[in-house]
Amino acid sequence: SLSQVVLINGAQACNIFWKVEGLVSIAGGTSMSGNIVANNAAIDVNTNATVHGRVLSTTGAVSVHGILAYTPIGCGSPHHYGPAAPALGTTACYGLFSTNGSVTNAGITTVKGDIGTNVGLTTGYNPLLVDGMIHPIPDASTNSCAADLLTVYNYLNTLPYDIELLYPAQFGNSLVLTPHTYLLNAATTLTDILILNAEGDSNAVFVMLINGALSTSTFAEVQLINGAKAKNVFWKIQGALNVSDYSEFKGTFVVSNGAISLSTGVELEGRAMSINGALSTSAVNVGITAGCIILPVTWLYFNGVHQDGGVKLTWGTTDEMNNGHFTIEKSENGNDFTRLANINAATSGDAGERNYSFMDANPKNRNFYRISQTDVSGHTSIFKTISVDISKKTAFDYYLDGNTIKVRTTGGLQGQGNIAIYTMDGRKVSSLAIPLNEAATYSMEKPQVPGIYIIRLESKDEHLMVGKIEIN
Repeated sequence: SLSQVVLINGAQACNIFWKVEGLVSIAGGTSMSGNIVANNAAIDVNTNATVHGRVLSTTGAVSVHGILAYTPIGCGSPHHYGPAAPALGTTACYGLFSTNGSVTNAGITTVKGDIGTNVGLTTGYNPLLVDGMIHPIPDASTNSCAADLLTVYNYLNTLPYDIELLYPAQFGNSLVLTPHTYLLNAATTLTDILILNAEGDSNAVFVMLINGALSTSTFAEVQLINGAKAKNVFWKIQGALNVSDYSEFKGTFVVSNGAISLSTGVELEGRAMSINGALSTSAVNVGITAGCIILPVTWLYFNGVHQDGGVKLTWGTTDEMNNGHFTIEKSENGNDFTRLANINAATSGDAGERNYSFMDANPKNRNFYRISQTDVSGHTSIFKTISVDISKKTAFDYYLDGNTIKVRTTGGLQGQGNIAIYTMDGRKVSSLAIPLNEAATYSMEKPQVPGIYIIRLESKDEHLMVGKIEIN
């Protein structure tokens, strides 16, 4: 077991051949390279072995037990690029969307990207945990997204397939796929791991055409190797999509005539979109892949503090290029926003830090503020939503500074409190005791594991403020 064939100085697996006159037994954990041909004998490849090549027998059974096997490239073998990717249009900026159906959430869900529906309501999402716009009711943006989603679906639906996978009910189980358009012509169950191998081409595209519903086991996973990118993975599903607890998926889901359910702990690097069906999430983490327009400004912070009977909003940027103006919006419930003001950007072209402020002279007891930036071409991007509760007379903001997280509080309460960092499943990573009556900046060690984390300002009896931060 654990034996290895190591290739050096330009050796290629495609140029290695093993002719064996007898039984071939590859022990668990072995890493094998080359083309194995057994004559008149069986081949047995055991658990966790890796075969970069082929296992072929002239007369005899070939048995595998939870292995990773893939054909070698080079030596004149064809290069697999996959089909052309669809043009996403405005769908690129949405993480969760339904053309016709409600979009609802339960639990602590974080989303990088817009959320909305073009028929129905969007409810249950905390704007403090959404890096994008929540569209509570249909609007011009959701109408455009619905039209573009239909275009994406029509492209995928007419795409000719290269390979039909004949056992949809046994999809996954450490199956390795190269860039192609695949057909699964029945309801499909993904169990354990599916591996997408781009063979060194970061532009390679994978398309799964599923003529039926798609469901997964718990802890199912799509793994990307050898340059594969989530932005180049697409799933067209003719039926419902049910991703079970703690699964990790990559790619853009386009679901026709079926509901979408993302269960507790699901991680999706991509998008989940239904043409005709409700969409529900439960304590998940969704982050869109590249494609949404990135605007020319680097945000540093956005915070608010109760001051002189109003709320003073301050924000900072750097690397502004072709920036037009900022828009401040306000809400009492975190969903329905109205515009407070447009503030012109400073002169474009300066890479230095800039600091801005605006005073809301007529705040309510509980206030949500949202800030966005619009460039000179008219493209708009939302940065962040914050809350300021002037009845409690405190606020906080936070940002990454090297290997630390800086947290600034404004004071205003009595007694002791804590700044706490949690994982998305509620596990406390670190905590720092602070006095609630002091305005100060605190440093906390950045978590070692990349991901989305929850930051809370807590008192003995309640959570005073909550936000999220992404660690790369």
